[in-house]
Amino acid sequence: MTTIRTGKRYWLSWLLLFAVVQPAAAATTSKLYRYTDDRGVIAIDDHVPPEFAKNGYEVLTPDGRVIETVPRTLTGEEGERKRAADAETKRLREWDRSLLLRYSTVDDIASARDRALREFDVRISILRSNLMSVKAQIESDQAKAADLERRGSDVPPALTSNIDMLRREITDTEETIAQKLREKDAAQVSYQKDMDRFKTLQDVVDLRRRNSGGTAD
Repeated sequence: MTTIRTGKRYWLSWLLLFAVVQPAAAATTSKLYRYTDDRGVIAIDDHVPPEFAKNGYEVLTPDGRVIETVPRTLTGEEGERKRAADAETKRLREWDRSLLLRYSTVDDIASARDRALREFDVRISILRSNLMSVKAQIESDQAKAADLERRGSDVPPALTSNIDMLRREITDTEETIAQKLREKDAAQVSYQKDMDRFKTLQDVVDLRRRNSGGTAD
């Protein structure tokens, strides 16, 4: 009888110990990891060995449900391509957002383009008018200097200095005009790109409307 009671106490002790340890064990294995080892074999463990983490892995619940997927580490070239692709995607999103905030139709963009080009034309016209005035002034000063030299008189330093200043002003104005013409061309190209992109966005909206059979917001 004593032996039987001792046996019962023994098994009861183990049952109690198992009841205490089982929740603790479950807590330590609340997540599992599925990864591929160096032989290409899929393994499931409570951790991912560092040498295999670069291949990517999945985080699982104890019942095998995937709760997170960690992609493999990209090579240098792959990383560069992905960064470039991500940057392009971000650029397009920002461009699209900007277009949709500023314009309602392609005609709105065309009107904005025309206003911008007219502003360039006004600035360029003013610069050209100033250039003509400066050129007329330098021709007059050069004629005065030439007349003085023909008569054997010295050309005043102030006149010579003014001619040099006018020459520099002509050079600067011509460069500014050339720069404004380049900016005008660039603006025209930029607005055309905006119009083309906006048309693409409209086509996407129209396609979604047709596919949904309703009206897109």
